[in-house]
Amino acid sequence: MKSSKFILHFDVNKTLLVSDKAGGVTTDKMINSILSECIWGLVAVFDYQRIEEIEMEALEKPRDWVIGLPLESWYCISTKPDPQPPLNISEEMKLAYWHYYIATIHSKTQDNDEKCKFTEDTNDSEGSTKQENQFLIQGEELNFETFKKTVTFKTITYAEFLERRQTPKELRRRLKQNFTEEGGLGFQFTPDKEKLLEALQVPTRRTQRKNNTVNEEVLISTQPSERKKEVQLLPSFFNMVNYLQDMKESQQIESFMIVFRTFGHDIPDIIEEYNAFIEDKHPYFTMSKNSLTTTSSSKTSAAFNQKIDPTRDVCKLSRKANREKRDARKQRQTELSQVNKEDLFLTATFGIDALTEGDKNSATTLTSNKDKKIENVEEFLSFLRHSLDEGRTLAISDDYFFWAECNESDDSGKLLFVEEEGSLIYNLFFDDNIERHCAHIVDVRSATAPYPAIAFSESKDKYIFKCEPYHAILDPNYFISIFDSIYQKLKNE
Repeated sequence: MKSSKFILHFDVNKTLLVSDKAGGVTTDKMINSILSECIWGLVAVFDYQRIEEIEMEALEKPRDWVIGLPLESWYCISTKPDPQPPLNISEEMKLAYWHYYIATIHSKTQDNDEKCKFTEDTNDSEGSTKQENQFLIQGEELNFETFKKTVTFKTITYAEFLERRQTPKELRRRLKQNFTEEGGLGFQFTPDKEKLLEALQVPTRRTQRKNNTVNEEVLISTQPSERKKEVQLLPSFFNMVNYLQDMKESQQIESFMIVFRTFGHDIPDIIEEYNAFIEDKHPYFTMSKNSLTTTSSSKTSAAFNQKIDPTRDVCKLSRKANREKRDARKQRQTELSQVNKEDLFLTATFGIDALTEGDKNSATTLTSNKDKKIENVEEFLSFLRHSLDEGRTLAISDDYFFWAECNESDDSGKLLFVEEEGSLIYNLFFDDNIERHCAHIVDVRSATAPYPAIAFSESKDKYIFKCEPYHAILDPNYFISIFDSIYQKLKNE
């Protein structure tokens, strides 16, 4: 593994930054959203509850066991946040849901005089019978055992529930961002929100590092005017960078490169804070002193000492959609198919031209580099490899509009090119929006023409890793643990 080189791609928003200034999302709101993604609940789905076929065709979405359920159908079963689902659904959970159903859902949909199990059947224009999407047995006529036989219980986080039931986007965002507020379904988890906010408070001491060891601590002013309320880039990320540098210095790996990947407007803030860290001028976190000097003239072993150069290391990717738009349903139901080389278009511009309009408004110090441009995939791969050898850090603005126009399909997201077997270059991607059942936001492809897509079953936990913000905030060694696990697997192969 001594000759191994690692390119680590990090999503920014909610993976490394717990706020979105450009989008007007405060840390408090983002913490609420994070908690809504790791608090689990039960839903009970009636076997005969179906969505009209005409509605499914209009929505162009796959059939889903959550679509159509009212908001009140989600019943919280978590006692504490956990990104991983419960191992099983206990009888106690089912019984609790039953009482919740009778008290909350059933009472809202029943008329006192109704004694029938189903609504009256209705005939369509072709004479076929369809059933309404309501369950009409009165509570006193339906016991718990009958209820269990009639429904299928599912576990799902509140955030996933809102998305899969097709809650309007703005309403979904508001419900998630107010999850633990008074009146929210996650109000009981307010102490957990406070715990996360506390973990994001800036430290009162700045640890000084020299030769990878701690030798002193300096008190930071606690005056509100002299320190920010919360950290920006997560401490677990800075710890990861120092860990990688220590591995490089001890010759466990040859080199590594950090690549920030974003659909958002946060590149200028990233540049400012990360460069301060590299120069050892960050007010709260320090970089290993060994990384600031080099004793070798070799490019492949150059010390990790370079700041992000806005004219050289910042670029905007553009993917041209000249083929028929992908259907998201088909992409998630089948393995991704290989595309022809000429079908995969990619260009990149550098400097201020790499940034979105939101970035340009706040990046007045950045300059343009209109002479530098990437015209195809091979040039982009060459740029990545050369940057790795030079010991650079990159910030890439990915093509959000292409992804959106392709219905957020798996093969239109942030591109990740994986080197062929036997290569000593390993590309790893960390993103909180990678889903449990699909890549969703990362388009994983071979780095060898014609750049075929790599199936999620092969790329999951090998090239792409779902970041859990809850753990990334609370565990200072979160990213280190993931990388160490990857490293040990590669070492044993």
